[in-house]
Amino acid sequence: MIHIASRGATVAGEPFAYADVAPIFQKNCIICHSGDGPPRGLRLDTCENIRKGSDRGPVVAPGDPENSELVRRIKGISQPRMPFDGRRTSQMKSPVL
Repeated sequence: MIHIASRGATVAGEPFAYADVAPIFQKNCIICHSGDGPPRGLRLDTCENIRKGSDRGPVVAPGDPENSELVRRIKGISQPRMPFDGRRTSQMKSPVL
């Protein structure tokens, strides 16, 4: 599960960093969630920007992926599902998401 907002985060007991999810975000999210004027002010192009969250507040809950809005959107638990077109690549089924 994703724990982006904290350094030294782990997935199944193994450490991971933003670099582990960056390729997933680059392929599926950055087209909309980067640069000037991303939806709801949410940029996913750096760990710092993810920690800032959106104009509605935090999108990650460190150590609590089930309550992370970013994870909930990717999994389709919260709507609208992300990516917005609903596709979920095999890369997005990674243990870090």
